[in-house]
Amino acid sequence: ENVCKYKSKVITFRSLKNIDLEQLNQDLMHAPWHVAGIFNEVDDKYDYWSSLFESLVDRHAPLKRKKVREKDSPYMTIEWKKAIRNKRKYAIKFAKDRTKENFELKKKYRNIANKGRRKAVSAYCHKTSEDLRDKPSEFYKTFKPFLSDKVKDPAVICLRTNESTVKTNEYEVTELLADYFNTAACSIGGDHVNNLTEKDHDYHNSVKVIRETFQTNPNAGFEFRKLSQDEVTFTLEHLNPKKASGWNPGTTPNLLKKVARGVSPSLTNLYNECIYRCK
Repeated sequence: ENVCKYKSKVITFRSLKNIDLEQLNQDLMHAPWHVAGIFNEVDDKYDYWSSLFESLVDRHAPLKRKKVREKDSPYMTIEWKKAIRNKRKYAIKFAKDRTKENFELKKKYRNIANKGRRKAVSAYCHKTSEDLRDKPSEFYKTFKPFLSDKVKDPAVICLRTNESTVKTNEYEVTELLADYFNTAACSIGGDHVNNLTEKDHDYHNSVKVIRETFQTNPNAGFEFRKLSQDEVTFTLEHLNPKKASGWNPGTTPNLLKKVARGVSPSLTNLYNECIYRCK
């Protein structure tokens, strides 16, 4: 009972459990994407597309919040985790409706969860003891969490800033690292590169090569090819679902794969608009 508990955090995710993909794709295909044509700027068109897409997806797969542990205990198992969820589910049900039937269900799943914990700890200790036969010096470090609650989590990231303050908050550490890597390459080529105008780029080596090529071969073409709807659909359907979703947790690669057929027409138009306007 003395095992150190990891801190909990709240995550936001999109529930795809009861989603009707066929209906969602139909809604996306027949959505009023053409309204974006009233805007002149591509950025405004994208903002409209993004807000309309999220509103349609929210109807079928709403965003939810859930409290989770930052890290599972080393002896946590899938069976025990499932038992814990059932225990909490029926405990909440009994708290709302204190009937004899709900009390029996609460007691039943509480006992199942307790039994699952004993089995998980026993299996973990047995396996770890077997593994430690070759490294007896690791025995105390492995079993210390079960003997004392004064255990520090080695997974916590501590970051010292330029002001010599230590940041341990996950969000603050992430923002600091993102800001660092976003600006790490700013000084490459000298500080003056940040103040270059469009006219200054006329003498860039790449621009010179293009100009010389056109002078020697006037018939050489140079243009960006527009995308086809099939290309956009294929790319969306082959996204890697294990990749991070970026700043928006509600638009994951897995979701985009599922709605590729519905969003590819509108996305193709948006991409080609960017190509046409050189944005």
